[in-house]
Amino acid sequence: MTEQNHHDPAELDKLAEKFTVLPNDNPASDAKRAELIDKPAFGQVFSDNMAHMTWTKGEGWSDRRIEPYAPLKMDPGASVLHYAQECFEGLKAYRHADGSTWLFRPDANAERFQNSAKRLYLPELPIDDFIGSVAALVKRDVNWVPSRRENTLYMRPFMFASEPFLGVRPPQKWIIADRLPVRNRISGRRETRKHLV
Repeated sequence: MTEQNHHDPAELDKLAEKFTVLPNDNPASDAKRAELIDKPAFGQVFSDNMAHMTWTKGEGWSDRRIEPYAPLKMDPGASVLHYAQECFEGLKAYRHADGSTWLFRPDANAERFQNSAKRLYLPELPIDDFIGSVAALVKRDVNWVPSRRENTLYMRPFMFASEPFLGVRPPQKWIIADRLPVRNRISGRRETRKHLV
């Protein structure tokens, strides 16, 4: 994946294909989704699905999936709860005037996510997996991307140490998740967008 082709819909579809899309038997109705998108409450309204990946020592990144939005199950001994081993990134999806969905510089977000992981001695997520997870999730929840110009779908990919372990060493298990809240976009800023779906 290069900066020149990360916005190519065919290339994004190829990256998104790595993610198994699980059925969602309880998505928001069209009326409820429209109501929530019309009056977004940032950090309080979330889309129907989330992306998920797992890293384990020896196996690396696996278990790539898009699944229904739900609480995360966590062992009380998870390293993140005791050592705050977590990082996150934020990016936005926009509805373009022609109805297509665009992302703002997902490659830059992927690089920052890698840099955060590196600084914290966490496993680095490949840029293709970062962009693929975002592409798969936005494709699945495309109806959550607001059509009003001043609103966006904000994504917050995060990684945390999920292994139950207390001690001094890097954790052996990590989870990446991405949940999508709807938000108002900061107006008055010109931003370069990249085509997504």
